[in-house]
Amino acid sequence: MTGITNLMLDAGVKEVTLMEDRARVIRRGTVGLKAGVTAISVQGVSPLISDKTLVGRVISDHVAEVVTVSVLREHREVTELPENDPERIRKNLNSIARKIQGIGELRAQAKQKLVMLNELEEKALAEMAYDTSWSSADPESWKKDLANIGEKVNEVHDSLGSWARDVEKLDLEQREFERQLAASSSVTGEYNYRIEAIVKTAASGECTLEFEYVVPSACWRPSHVATLKSEMLELRAEGCVWQSTGEDWRGVRLWFSTQRPSLGLEPPHLGEDLLKVQRKPEQIVVEVREQAIEDAGLGQADGSKPVGDQDMPGIDDGGEIINLRSASPADIPSDGRPYRVEIYTFDTPADGDLVCMPELTRAVIFKSSQVNNSKYPLLAGPVNLIRNRGKVGNTVISYMASGEAFDLGWGPDPELRVQRWQVDSEMDSKALSTWEETRKTTHIRLSNIGNETKIIMLRERIPVSEINAVEIRYDRAVATEKVQPDENGFLEWQVTIEPFGQAHYEFAYMLRKKKAVSGV
Repeated sequence: MTGITNLMLDAGVKEVTLMEDRARVIRRGTVGLKAGVTAISVQGVSPLISDKTLVGRVISDHVAEVVTVSVLREHREVTELPENDPERIRKNLNSIARKIQGIGELRAQAKQKLVMLNELEEKALAEMAYDTSWSSADPESWKKDLANIGEKVNEVHDSLGSWARDVEKLDLEQREFERQLAASSSVTGEYNYRIEAIVKTAASGECTLEFEYVVPSACWRPSHVATLKSEMLELRAEGCVWQSTGEDWRGVRLWFSTQRPSLGLEPPHLGEDLLKVQRKPEQIVVEVREQAIEDAGLGQADGSKPVGDQDMPGIDDGGEIINLRSASPADIPSDGRPYRVEIYTFDTPADGDLVCMPELTRAVIFKSSQVNNSKYPLLAGPVNLIRNRGKVGNTVISYMASGEAFDLGWGPDPELRVQRWQVDSEMDSKALSTWEETRKTTHIRLSNIGNETKIIMLRERIPVSEINAVEIRYDRAVATEKVQPDENGFLEWQVTIEPFGQAHYEFAYMLRKKKAVSGV
């Protein structure tokens, strides 16, 4: 095109913002421009670029303007490969097939000859037995005949081995020619994906251009590594990155964002809600259900609870957008494999305790309590647990704001044993009473098989009724140490077990329900 200068710009990927299911890529490069109109070409870009998201801009002080910017995708087909002539390859394949067939016929004849030699050997042995019975033995003649048969058998076996090696070589040649034939008959091509920009400038000089676009096939998820050292916890927040965009990211600065561009694009479907009147059932059906106590963490470091009960933001929700920067530049090849990139690391004091919840698991778990004393939030995600210079397991944490206290479980104590059993006793009810009563007594036994004293926080619970037709009456007099449950039905004891010692705890409650109630 007359009056337009064509230039190639080396604009590598400098910055990538990763989102839940896509990535925003920024390329930068500097080029010397002359006054007038210049066509800039950036090679090696991803074929998955979303064209409508492509933006080009001038970020230097040079007076210039990006007039147009677009993605050019080219594919040049190549069907003729002189070094892989199909006719020549087919002749070679036919020649190899004839050779394999000829060797197969020779092997069949050799195997038939082996059968005849075996029969001849059997007849010779039978004649030897016959001559011996008539006292006409001739050992020297027998030895000579058997030696001749043995030599012929060895010759046949040598030939079979040589032919087997020849067939193996021919098979390799045949597979190579078949590969060449497949390559020569298939349509190959060269792909070229590039950004084309028209830049208009008033004066000559150095100009820095930036191109920004969005690509799919890239995502990230939060991941953490917790290392417990004595009374300190080192927690490393990481981003696990996958990408198959077709372009490698080398030495790029990564941003990890919780925004979800695809969220809320379609309104929810509103269906009909049919209302009708029905008779109140005589039987009340209830069921026992697990109710999670809504608490994102353990409260602030000073002991106060979080304000409000709204959902905390994170990679899996639509809360407040958070952008976190990688600690250093990273290399992320386009191979679809996961790569872990450090975002930040902090140290925090950790208090270790032994906690036992026998209703959930028959084990005593070592738990550490610590505070997120970094200036960034901890996003919900898996945690790799490292203790005593080795990995001890995995756990999961929810969103933790800066300054929020949280717990981590580090697995069971191998020196502690837990037993739990419950005894139900039906209580006699009056004949005219509409109520039924059942007494439930729970026993817990703890054993220490180690040679150190253990202090354990034992936690149990009783059910909490939500309807008037079911009542729960806690028997404080029977409970060990006469502990009182809190408003959620939880009971707690601090248990001290001496070496090779045991401890027994129990509590009881009365389940009182209407006779019309079923399910409990």
